[in-house]
Amino acid sequence: MSGRYFFFAALFFIFLLHGSFSHAGNFSHYTLKNSKRYSSWELERIQNFLKDAEARLPYIMKTVLDEKITVDFVDFPSDRQRGLNSILIPRCPGDQIPQTSALQSQMLGQAYLEINSIQINRLFLNEIFLGPEGSQKFNCRHGNLYQTALGVLIHETGHLFDRDVKVTSTAAFQSLMGFKSPWLFGQPASKNKMQTRSVNPYELTSLIEAFAVNLEFFLLDPEFACRRPNINHYYEQLFMVTLNPGKNCKSNYDITVKDSTTGSTTQFNLDPSRLYSVDFLLADSGSQLMSFWGHAMFNLVYCAPGVPVGPNCRDGANLSHHVVVSFRANLTDLKLSYLKGIFGGYPSQPFLLTMTSVMREYNRLEKRNLESIPLNMSRQQKINFVGQVLEMYSSYMGEFKFLTNNCATETKDVIKAVVLNDSVQELGYSTPKGLLKDLMSIGLIHPNYKKIEYSHFESYSEKYRAAYEKLLLVAEKIKLKKYDLDEFIELDAKDRKVWYSRVIDSQSDKKANLTLALQVEQDIKDLEKQSLDRGAFEIILKAIETPGDFEQRFSREAQALLKSITENIKRSERFNVNSGGYGIFLPHDNREGAFEQAIAEANQKELQQKMTFIRTEAEKMMSDLVHEIENTGKNIAWLIKSLREVMTKP
Repeated sequence: MSGRYFFFAALFFIFLLHGSFSHAGNFSHYTLKNSKRYSSWELERIQNFLKDAEARLPYIMKTVLDEKITVDFVDFPSDRQRGLNSILIPRCPGDQIPQTSALQSQMLGQAYLEINSIQINRLFLNEIFLGPEGSQKFNCRHGNLYQTALGVLIHETGHLFDRDVKVTSTAAFQSLMGFKSPWLFGQPASKNKMQTRSVNPYELTSLIEAFAVNLEFFLLDPEFACRRPNINHYYEQLFMVTLNPGKNCKSNYDITVKDSTTGSTTQFNLDPSRLYSVDFLLADSGSQLMSFWGHAMFNLVYCAPGVPVGPNCRDGANLSHHVVVSFRANLTDLKLSYLKGIFGGYPSQPFLLTMTSVMREYNRLEKRNLESIPLNMSRQQKINFVGQVLEMYSSYMGEFKFLTNNCATETKDVIKAVVLNDSVQELGYSTPKGLLKDLMSIGLIHPNYKKIEYSHFESYSEKYRAAYEKLLLVAEKIKLKKYDLDEFIELDAKDRKVWYSRVIDSQSDKKANLTLALQVEQDIKDLEKQSLDRGAFEIILKAIETPGDFEQRFSREAQALLKSITENIKRSERFNVNSGGYGIFLPHDNREGAFEQAIAEANQKELQQKMTFIRTEAEKMMSDLVHEIENTGKNIAWLIKSLREVMTKP
């Protein structure tokens, strides 16, 4: 039995220890301490408040907590010391409140586990007397102070429940909440550094508080199921209830997906009903230090509209509907800092990319193979996976560290947050390629996946190397000089044209040789353009680092643009503080400042225009390579024209 279901079975066993299900009817409701200090009118409203909170508690909580819970409204010393005479209103996104008051914290409640007692800040009483309609309102969290008071009581009751059931001690809950254990000593800590999209930053302080904070909103916020669907599903299973059915909110699967090579964006809908498979996507080793062990990602195999969900969704016609989830360092510098990459300094965030652009990025530009391998997930796990990815895209920012928090660990942690059985929770540190082996060892990937169902996307280096080797066989027959591939690439475009001509004219099957030559020459042009990109980028970096050396070589306009780019490119979070709500964006949230709109639409176009101008200036310093690329283009045009002539001959 998996750890997840053993946990729920153990919870069921607790019922038996307490008597029976019907014993829940004996749940002694909250008992008010010092009730004589209140008037009958005040006492009635407090009792109604306590009944309101009790009515919202799940059946299981009432069964486990079958002893009286004493509730007392008290003055906390910290309020007296600071001269506070009211509950502080939380700062909501877009609020124009002084920064000093917005950042103040306040003791709202406390649970005493040993004596089954809860204290609530006495300053809530005025709001309780006013009731939910008359209570002071605001635009975030619980919406008003009466509801906040309910949240405090439920929060502290959650601590009492966790004391008995120990939800927060399970590895599954730790993974679900995105907490990570330290290497040596100490308590698990949240990986998430982004507070602006948190339901309440207090949840990031410990697993105990994460459970209690999310319990508040699970029981009080009808939108919780749509904002945090994976956590909502866990709580529904834990408490065996469905409190937030779909009628209370509408799930939002609309998302902006980027092209990983051009930066352009496309709107996608990640409705799980059209999802065929969640694949582990592995890129081969690259030449750079950071890619030596490969790159771990996910490929969400979606079907094109009108295509039945099934194996056909892997066909080429459906590739444009696949979405890749890739955890990467969100670089905030023009030049990669290896020290930051190793020791921390760059945000680690999930990027949603089109599969076709990822193929272009890895297969064509980086000459690396890709394997897309199905993960053995249930239908519900796939639904939870989509919810987890959407929430992390909207509200997660870790810290990238090459050795301890990289693409492999982030990918593994997403799996652990969705598949909650023991074998998955026991997955340890591994490289991207090592993660593939680990996933096979625990049955999440079939050991013979290559013989069953998966997708292999071959690098262009293998394709054009194979094409060139076929041309070499012809060259050998006519005793034409043989070059190895690296030597051939370094030839001038005009010399390559002469060589192609001899090979093509040597046989009657000109069509085959022209096709092979065209493939080789197109890939050589890609390599030359990459060299131009790298060279131009190096020139731009030098112009930024030592502007004095480039005063005569770069125009004043280019220098001014460089300065503005370096000042504006730094960006640590995907969403700013004005983006309303928490978790997954819902249609009515304030989207001002959202990454997709602010960067991908307006700012990115402006940035591209600036960089295009600067790049033109840099290319003037690389005229020989620019000229060679032009000649390679002429070779391609000549080969295409020749191929058309051969194909049109009778």
